[in-house]
Amino acid sequence: MKKTLFNFSMSLIITILLGIIISLVLALLKNNDVIENNVADICITSLSIIVFFIFGFVFSFKQKKRGIINGLFLILLYFIVYFIVNSFAENTTPLYLTISRPVAIMLGSIFGVNLTKSDQTN
Repeated sequence: MKKTLFNFSMSLIITILLGIIISLVLALLKNNDVIENNVADICITSLSIIVFFIFGFVFSFKQKKRGIINGLFLILLYFIVYFIVNSFAENTTPLYLTISRPVAIMLGSIFGVNLTKSDQTN
């Protein structure tokens, strides 16, 4: 249990730091008129999916087993946080993002476990 909590905390911290760095870079590019608003929106959307993939990947890579169960656990936590945030603030997240983020978490979890197993056999 301690290992799971530690791995979850580490993957969450890595994901939050990565999200902050990406957000700052995109904000700087947008404010300096390097990229337009619609391009920034597309970048934010695609990078958020990549960040959720990395979240699942790092957690399962650290856990080293049960990729699907880890993915389902992270998806459950994602939806709990998602609905809590939506209850306090009106959120207009498109349906495709609401579906693609958990799918990215699940794929990241599966890839993280399988990458770990292939590294251990070599």
